[in-house]
Amino acid sequence: MPKMLDNCFYNKIKLLHDLSCVRWFIDKHAKEDAKKAGDTKFYALLENLERDLEGYVDALKKLVSP
Repeated sequence: MPKMLDNCFYNKIKLLHDLSCVRWFIDKHAKEDAKKAGDTKFYALLENLERDLEGYVDALKKLVSP
């Protein structure tokens, strides 16, 4: 029987997946929609959020890599 992931490792993978999805959504949809709407404050927030998420995604990738 294959060994199951322990909860901590699973949580790292789960967070990596979820944060990557949010980052993808911001890049592919949210920033463009904010730009089209002329919402410069929201666009700036999204850029900051995307940059912050990139740092966390990179850190999580390092934690789960062998």
